[in-house]
Amino acid sequence: MRENPYPVRAVPAAALLLLLVLAPLAFGRWTLEAFTYNKAVLLQAAALLLIAIAGPARIWKLLRGAVREPASLGAMLFGLAAIVSTLTAISPRTSLQGTPESFGGLGVVLAYLTVFFATRGMLASMAGIRALAVAASVATAGAAVYALLQVARLEPMAWDDASHVAGFVRPFGTFGTRSFSAATWQWRCRCCCT
Repeated sequence: MRENPYPVRAVPAAALLLLLVLAPLAFGRWTLEAFTYNKAVLLQAAALLLIAIAGPARIWKLLRGAVREPASLGAMLFGLAAIVSTLTAISPRTSLQGTPESFGGLGVVLAYLTVFFATRGMLASMAGIRALAVAASVATAGAAVYALLQVARLEPMAWDDASHVAGFVRPFGTFGTRSFSAATWQWRCRCCCT
């Protein structure tokens, strides 16, 4: 039997699961931007922690093995394209940090790549799959409860730019936008209910 190139270890698994629970729920009015910024910072911090735990030898072994798998190779090529784009960009700073209220620069792309490989490790076992499903369910429930608080007009924070339709405040949950929140629920519902 072939060795799993992404074995799950307790500390990285706990860090990944914590990220998966907290990232959809992270927002706050006291930061640079209320929604996206908090999620991007949390994602990058978790990725740095996962990289520090893994160490250079493990990362090199993982990257060598990933070249043989189409999904992993595609993810690595995407990361490489992001690096080349940043190095050759007209505005490397914007490419590195992202634009205001987007924060989707190279740091976020590489953090997503790190989380991708950590998640692949969790998917190698049934226990890991269950843990990921529980983490996603907890995050989904938390975001849904917050959206329900908005619908019931019990939300603890008042937002200046909330969308009103016929006196009804359209809920945006913990994502900051009604469209993204709705798309997320639709995707998760489709995954869980079909």
